[in-house]
Amino acid sequence: MLHGKECLSFENGAFHWLDYSTESMMSLNISNETYKRIPLPKNVRLSPEKHNWVVTIEMVISVLGSMLCVFNNNEITFNLWIIKEYGVQDSWTKLLTLPSNGANSIVPIYSFSYGKVLLQYENWRDDKPHKVGSILE
Repeated sequence: MLHGKECLSFENGAFHWLDYSTESMMSLNISNETYKRIPLPKNVRLSPEKHNWVVTIEMVISVLGSMLCVFNNNEITFNLWIIKEYGVQDSWTKLLTLPSNGANSIVPIYSFSYGKVLLQYENWRDDKPHKVGSILE
C-alpha cells in the first residue's frame, strides 16, 4: 500500500515503491513480471522508533540522474540517498543532509553532472503565506 506522497518510480525496467511492512524498497519488473526486495540504506527506517515526542518523517522514493533515490524531511532536516549499484545495499550513498529551516516539503528535482542537486521546497504555516522556491546544493 502506498502512503502519503509516496509514488511509484520507474527505473531499470521496473516500478519501485517503499514497503513499510518489510522496511525496504520493492520492485516489479514489467518484462518478466518478477518482484524483488531492495534493501534501504543501513540505519534508515521507514517507521520511526516510538518515543515520547512526535516527529513527522516522510520517506519518498524517486529517480534522480537515472539512479533510484530515497529522501526524507522532517521539521529539522532533509536527507537524500542515492543507490549507485542497483540492488546492492552497500552502494547507497548519502548525498545531502540539510537543515529544513521550516520547509514542509523538500523534493530533489535535478542532479547536475558536477554534483550539485536542484531542490524545490514548499513552506507553509498557519500564520504565514505559502512560499515555493528552489535551492542548489
